[in-house]
Amino acid sequence: MKEKKVLIITNDFYPSRGGIQACIRGLAGNFDGDIMVFAPYYPGYNVSLDKQFNFSVVRTDSLRQDRFVDRLLFLILRRPLTFLLRTLFKIFRVGKSKNFSCILCGHFTNIPSGYFLKKIKKVPLGTIVHGRELFFRGILSPLKRLLAKYLLNKADKLFMSNLFMKKRLIEMGIPEEKIVMIPFGVNFSDKSDVHSKKRESIKKIILTVGRLVERKGHSSVIESLPMVLRRIPDVTYQIVGKGPMEKRLRLLVKEKNLSNYVEFCGEVENLVPYYYDCDIFVMPSKFIKDKGDVEGFGLVFLEANFFGKPVIAGRTGGVSDAVIDGVTGILVNPEDPKDIADAVIRLFDDPKLAKRLGKQGRKRVVEEFTWERAARIIEQTMGEVKREKSKSKK
Repeated sequence: MKEKKVLIITNDFYPSRGGIQACIRGLAGNFDGDIMVFAPYYPGYNVSLDKQFNFSVVRTDSLRQDRFVDRLLFLILRRPLTFLLRTLFKIFRVGKSKNFSCILCGHFTNIPSGYFLKKIKKVPLGTIVHGRELFFRGILSPLKRLLAKYLLNKADKLFMSNLFMKKRLIEMGIPEEKIVMIPFGVNFSDKSDVHSKKRESIKKIILTVGRLVERKGHSSVIESLPMVLRRIPDVTYQIVGKGPMEKRLRLLVKEKNLSNYVEFCGEVENLVPYYYDCDIFVMPSKFIKDKGDVEGFGLVFLEANFFGKPVIAGRTGGVSDAVIDGVTGILVNPEDPKDIADAVIRLFDDPKLAKRLGKQGRKRVVEEFTWERAARIIEQTMGEVKREKSKSKK
């Protein structure tokens, strides 16, 4: 029987969408061996669709937002803690019957489950750190920081993609030797037909892909559009994604008389045509200080670069690790619509610059940012931890 080399515990996974979900999917698909992902069940999801993956997925149906008790738990504890509370027994049962070389948590709130199994299986425990989960606000923030520090120190290694979060962890008192940098990747195959299709739209397209939340900066792009349109009238702004800000964004579009220039595309299964058809990808992410909401990295910038598109990004959080200003895209002040408009106009006015940024961005993603490379780093690191622990016992 093939050994289960890596057990991944995550409270965010397909069909839910976002950076954490893409990260877990990308890593799981590139680890060597027979990999198991322990993930939540989503109401209405057909679990037979999990057969599409080249790794096994164990869903816990004890986490159901369509049941009153779970809705109540979600309201009080939020998803990560509800996931922990309702799934500990099943994780224990699954973990006890299988052999693993290491355990990887998709979020620091999964560490209690991972640490529980670590003690039983005597294997290394690693955790992926993303970004905004470690920015706490409110009266309980000091307590939350202490709890986060305690949990993070229970892991043998912490994996992250950007220097911004590395600095944050060191400021929290996490030993630097625990921290390992990995390159995030993209979940698209590099097929020639993707890049050879004839584009149907004759309009210039600006694209944003992401949840419709304040941090993503959709409102700043909409505010910038009148300035862009005065210079370049044949522009369409496509917004892909859903979220709580949608109603406010639609009202803003109506107030600005931009209904003919903004398209709300909703959630889409296949992002390829959107990335392929756009001319510029823009997401001026903001740091929402009162909510502690920040962009830890921004996988979508790499995805757009993969398709050879120049990107415009907000100069906040860990974005500067995803976008090199003047090389793969342009960094702007996310609070300044004029700065955003100037960057958009600059790229449309200078096609050679736009093409160069997109080409350099694609080259960087293909050569440096792959999930395979990230998986090898994690495997090697956790293997070293395991060997060191074995030596210390002798």
